[in-house]
Amino acid sequence: FILACLLVPLGQVIMVGPLHFMVFRVLLLGGWVRIISSRMARGTNHRRSVLQVVDTLIILWGVSFTLAFTVLYGEWGAFVNRLGFLYSAWGTFFLFRALIRSHDDIDRAIRTLAAVCAIAAVFMLIEQATGRNFFYVFGGVPELTNIRDARLRSQGPFEPPIIAGTVGAVL
Repeated sequence: FILACLLVPLGQVIMVGPLHFMVFRVLLLGGWVRIISSRMARGTNHRRSVLQVVDTLIILWGVSFTLAFTVLYGEWGAFVNRLGFLYSAWGTFFLFRALIRSHDDIDRAIRTLAAVCAIAAVFMLIEQATGRNFFYVFGGVPELTNIRDARLRSQGPFEPPIIAGTVGAVL
């Protein structure tokens, strides 16, 4: 999940009518189907998790952000846009909350994230040397690397280039 979500550009979408499903969102749906089906197979579909304080805060943040964005732009499209955002944000948060149950799971997730980012970094170094973005073959990012002030701005699978730097800095 982490590998595909970080290495497939967000610009790669599957369109169903007016709805745009980024590959990430399709994978997210697959993750939820897996969790629900495995719980049903084990007969644990009746168990409910108790909301923790952080869960409540994530829900309240999403609702307030959606309301503010919708009121700011005052259009139905803004609301639909934020519903997609909520699907991504809440879906990811609660998926990882359901999948990560122990300290070993946390350690494994962090190691996986580091390994996937190292893979992206190698391709971004190649991009820096050649001026061509390998990830363009997946769609959603340009083949030729952007140039600003006579310097290449490698972006790898991220759109726009500033996100690549932000992800690197945060990690």
